[in-house]
Amino acid sequence: MDQSDASRPLDTTALQYFEAAARLGSLTAAASELRIAVSAVSRKIKQLEAEIGSSLFERLPRGLQLTSAGEVMLHHAKQGFEEFRRAREVIEELRGVRRGKITLASVESTARGLLMPALLSFWTEFPNVTVDLAVVSSSDVGRMVRQGEAELGLAFSNVVSSGSLEMVAEAALPIGAILPAGHELAKARSVSLRELATEPVLSADPTMLLHELVELAVSSEVFKPRLRLSSNSTGILSSFAAVGAGVAFKTQLGLEREIARGDITFVPLSDAELPMQHVKLWKRVSHPLTPAADRLASLLSAGIQSLKQHH
Repeated sequence: MDQSDASRPLDTTALQYFEAAARLGSLTAAASELRIAVSAVSRKIKQLEAEIGSSLFERLPRGLQLTSAGEVMLHHAKQGFEEFRRAREVIEELRGVRRGKITLASVESTARGLLMPALLSFWTEFPNVTVDLAVVSSSDVGRMVRQGEAELGLAFSNVVSSGSLEMVAEAALPIGAILPAGHELAKARSVSLRELATEPVLSADPTMLLHELVELAVSSEVFKPRLRLSSNSTGILSSFAAVGAGVAFKTQLGLEREIARGDITFVPLSDAELPMQHVKLWKRVSHPLTPAADRLASLLSAGIQSLKQHH
């Protein structure tokens, strides 16, 4: 491909067909989603390959597999589609339409706690904006924001700041024991791990940051956990704690309604070795938020600031 070819814009329709085929792994599936003939998809992708001078797919008996060139093209095509979507939303905002979509990645606790009241307030101002929420691990939140798959990310502190991530707001939260309301320690001002030594433990699994924090504390204690349940869902662990199946360890975040109803009790842990959990709101550097996403970020930041006062 000579320099004049390289400077020529690529066919956006061909890019759309390529993205669908890459995502679905099949020309037939892409054609079905796009509601066009398979031959039209194949022809456009071949034209695109001819234009860039490289194959984008390996045609395998069981479907399509991206080549190295295809991986690069898919990454930049997604970024281009995202920028186009954002441009349309900003223009609609200028026209007063207030439609569009916000992409958001969050861990479970922040989705259940911070996000719900923020979104309820947000939709009073932007009732026609759709929120595409992915509930994932803290590390996946960082990856999705960095790669442009999410405009905003809510996660705990194993997401580190980098040249591509900007922290918008932060709050440090204590970890406590989640106990049924009738437990003998439920009314205590605080509790130590030693006092919970006989309790079966409902543990966050190794994919979660909370697992690492608790492991760090118990490694230097007489407390040797008797593991009863391991899960990547803090909601599931708390539900089992509520019926007396064992003790779970986490922050209050995401459990506000259950605590208010008296289903469970949060008792802060007094162990000095146990660090705080830092909840953070992230966005991507050098990618201005749409007006709707910026408003949601402001509401989430206000929610995080209130955590500092109440936790």
